[in-house]
Amino acid sequence: MKVLIFGAGVLGSLYAVKLQQAGQDVTLIARGKRLEELKEHGVIIENYFTKERTQRKVPVVEKLKPKDDYDLIIVIMRKSQVYAILPTLARVKNRPIILFLGNNGTGIEEYEEYLPKEQIMLGFPSAAGTRKGPEVEVLFSEKSRITLGELDGSQSKRLQQIIDLFQAANLKTTISSNIDAWLKCHLAFVLPLANALFATGGDNETCAKTRDALLICTRAMKEGVRVMKKLNYPILPRRMRWYMYLPNWVIVPYLRKLIGSDIGRIGLAAHANAAKDEMHHIAEEFQKIVDKANIPTSAIDFLNNYIPSKETGLPLIPEGSKKLPLWRKVDNYQKVLFSKE
Repeated sequence: MKVLIFGAGVLGSLYAVKLQQAGQDVTLIARGKRLEELKEHGVIIENYFTKERTQRKVPVVEKLKPKDDYDLIIVIMRKSQVYAILPTLARVKNRPIILFLGNNGTGIEEYEEYLPKEQIMLGFPSAAGTRKGPEVEVLFSEKSRITLGELDGSQSKRLQQIIDLFQAANLKTTISSNIDAWLKCHLAFVLPLANALFATGGDNETCAKTRDALLICTRAMKEGVRVMKKLNYPILPRRMRWYMYLPNWVIVPYLRKLIGSDIGRIGLAAHANAAKDEMHHIAEEFQKIVDKANIPTSAIDFLNNYIPSKETGLPLIPEGSKKLPLWRKVDNYQKVLFSKE
C-alpha cells in the first residue's frame, strides 16, 4: 500500500519509520520548522525503554494535492487540529482509506461533513512520547497495540489489509467491535487524569503526591463509566469494567505509582501540557456526552474547572492535600478542599 501519514509529530514519526523499515512506501506530511528538520536530519527516534536510536530518511512533502495517489492516509493529529484538514482530504480524487488515529468523542459526525462514510476508519495509537528538537523520544514496547475498528463492527477486507500492514512493521493491533464506544470510554479515563494533573499545576510528581487529586480523579473516572452505561455504551476495552468495583483505597495507590513514574511524566504530563488545546477540545466533546446522561457528576464537574483556557479562578489543589474523606460521597469538592476551617 502507498501510505501518507498526516502529522509528523511523535507518533507519526514512529509509525513512518516502522513502516519504512518493513519495506512500505510511506511519506510524511509536515510544515514549517518540522518540515525543515525532517529534510535535514530525517526522522530520529530513541526508544525510552530500549535506548535504541534510529535515524532514517523518510520522504516528506508539504502539501497533499488532489491528484496524489495514496491507498491509505493515516491522520495522527490533535483532535483540535483535525477539522481544519478535512477539506484538503476531501479534495483527493482517488478516495483513499482515511484512518483517523487519536482522541475522539464525536465519532464520525464532523468527518461526514466532508468525507463519505465508506472512506473513514477510526482507531487509537499505541505509543506516546516527546519531541526534543529534531529528535523524538518514544514510549513503545512489544506490548503496545494499535486499536482499530470498522464503524459497523465488521471485520472487513480493508480492515484486515491495514492490520497486515501494521503487523508486517511489527506494530501489533487489536480489533474493537465498537470503536466509537471504545474511543468515548477512553476519554472517560484520560480526561480525569489530565485534569487532575492540571489541578495540581501540570507536574506529574506533584499530582502523584496529592492524594485528594488522585481521589477526585478516581471518582471522576467512575462517574464517566456510569455516564457511558446510562447511555447504553459498552465499557471498552472490557478490562476496564472492573474499575467500577475496585475500592478507592486500591485505585488511588495505583494511580500514584502510575502518574509518578516516567510513564506518567512522558505519556501523560508531557503530552497534556504540550497539547492543552486538544485537552480543552476533547473535554468539551465529552461534556456533551455527560450532559446527555443527566446524572450527578460532581467529580467531573469539579475537575472541569481546571480545563486549559477555562479561567475559573479556582486555586490549585495544594500539594499533599488529604482533606477529602476516602469513603464518603462529596457533593461540593470546592468547599471541602478550600475552606479555612
